[in-house]
Amino acid sequence: MVRVIFFTIICFFSLANSYSQDLLCDPSTGEAHSQRLCNYVMDLVLDTDKKLVHGVQKIEWINNGDVEVNHLELYMYLNAFKDVHSSYISGSVNNVMGQDLSDRKLEMWGSIVINSIKQKGVSNELNKYYIQNLDNNEKDQTVLRVDLVDPVQPGDTLYLETEFVSKLPKTIARVGYAENNFHFFVHWYPKLGVYEQNPDGIWGWNCHQFLQRMEFYGEFGNYDVTITADPKFVVGGSGCRTQIVDHPNGLRSHHFEAFDVIDFAWTAYPDFVVYEDSFLGIDIELLSPDHHSALVPRLIGAVKNSIEFLDEHIGVYPYPKITVMDPPALGMRSGFMEYPTFITGGSFYGFPKGVKSLESLIIHEFCHQYFMGILATNEKEAPWLDEGFVTFLEDEIMESYYGKDNSLVNFMGYTVSNSAMSRNEYVSLKNKRSSHITNKSWLIKGDYKGIVYAKTATVLQSLKRIMGEESFYDFLSQYFNTYKFTHPNKEDFMGTLNGYLRMNFGSGMSEKINSLLEQALDKTAICDFSTSPIRYNDSNSDSVYSSVVIEQLGDFVAPVEIVFQFEDDSKLLKEWDGKGGSKEFTFITNSRLRSVQVDPERKIFFDIDFNNNSYTSTPAKSGLFKYAGRALFWTQNIFQSLSFLM
Repeated sequence: MVRVIFFTIICFFSLANSYSQDLLCDPSTGEAHSQRLCNYVMDLVLDTDKKLVHGVQKIEWINNGDVEVNHLELYMYLNAFKDVHSSYISGSVNNVMGQDLSDRKLEMWGSIVINSIKQKGVSNELNKYYIQNLDNNEKDQTVLRVDLVDPVQPGDTLYLETEFVSKLPKTIARVGYAENNFHFFVHWYPKLGVYEQNPDGIWGWNCHQFLQRMEFYGEFGNYDVTITADPKFVVGGSGCRTQIVDHPNGLRSHHFEAFDVIDFAWTAYPDFVVYEDSFLGIDIELLSPDHHSALVPRLIGAVKNSIEFLDEHIGVYPYPKITVMDPPALGMRSGFMEYPTFITGGSFYGFPKGVKSLESLIIHEFCHQYFMGILATNEKEAPWLDEGFVTFLEDEIMESYYGKDNSLVNFMGYTVSNSAMSRNEYVSLKNKRSSHITNKSWLIKGDYKGIVYAKTATVLQSLKRIMGEESFYDFLSQYFNTYKFTHPNKEDFMGTLNGYLRMNFGSGMSEKINSLLEQALDKTAICDFSTSPIRYNDSNSDSVYSSVVIEQLGDFVAPVEIVFQFEDDSKLLKEWDGKGGSKEFTFITNSRLRSVQVDPERKIFFDIDFNNNSYTSTPAKSGLFKYAGRALFWTQNIFQSLSFLM
């Protein structure tokens, strides 16, 4: 808490001097972190009247495979918002982020069109056509196949030149424009998929159509982007602004560079106030409407807390800058999202201090820099490797800086912690068996957030508690630093975990955790330990017979610790292997068994009901605890229903 107060004070004094758009920074960190297989140079001209950019693009791509490449596949994701027939919109036209799109006007849709595409050294246009590799929807235009005239041999470099026009939609799902000339460009340019080996070892393009619930998968490279616009616009983007040029025609160019990233996002809005700060050598830029000024210390404080925690527990943030965009109210649907070195918040004037969902959101999006950005796992095929880990770390950071039991809510006498909220989001699912965690994003049915975000975070919380906090973070740091800038998958994660466990705990612990994670991640097993009332059979002798049955009401099989406490205050710790569904424990002692508690440290955090984990033979003196528990449950559900702000 002292650190939070300190950061707030520092923020207050630095905010007083909001800076102009003349601030520049150096994007280079002195070394190449990735292979830089796919690099972009783009020159853009923003037409604010038509809500579009004209772009000239040069792509440099290296064939890192062992076979020649005779075609390309490009993301054309802005076409997801072209009409109601795209696979993204089709089937849910009446509810896309709470919007009914059925009668949207033509000019409110967006698109991306390539007017010219050439392979360097080839005079003719390349043959191109849209493909549908997931659902065969012929009207979907989110993946473009381009046939090459000259195949690219292993180790060789392709040079591609395009001219394109990207038209923004009125904000639909983060991307778009809003009133007062607010523009937000994401999923906005022709972007190569990832060329890689599939599980069978065959090289090819990983470039899926854009469907709802799909997010990122891109190749690492350098971006050199020049954005030319009216000088009244405040422009922010991924990476670093390295140069500003004012032209005789009255326009202004902003030159950005971003190294070792998988994507580039940017915004332009005349009414942003720009705030500057720095922490641990990292520049922090905040773009925020002026009426949000009271919230700025909270936003920047959350960024600093994230930087510090992740630096200590996971690894060093490798980029020189992070930009935070807090959108205006009319552009709120552009918030709550992450892009390389660029994150978006979502706040409003008068946001209550006792509700920390604002901080929680910023921390969540910053954590994405590590798993979406630096590890760059395939979110389309394994979203849990990003969203689940990020949700877990969001909970950890919030509880570290804002209070163990009241990190998220400390309002009008009610307190809720982040990890309790995540767990509640999972255990309150109507159908906990709708999908397993490791499913591909487009195959996950039911409550996507409850499975991918909340359940994964709850499983990771269990893993931390079983391994111990120090060992868990030692392992997680090892995983991150081994696979950063390489696109790790589940096998890489499990391989690192098993190697760590065997070396530090032995094969027994490795087998135990493997069994637990197989059921929790790859299956839909439910864990619900419970205890029966205690039975007695007093005799005339000095000995007392006590017995209790511990049961697994779900189908999860896991060892669990049990604490038995007797009336003479002596305690006994036992472990049940969880097999067979139930086990009776009997005691013949001089003192009656008074209470039993299953999993007293709540190491198996994804147990769906903690209330049936204990039994005490002495009746409770008051019903206050019962009603307090109910109040907590309903409070958590209320704030869960407002999770769009979190």
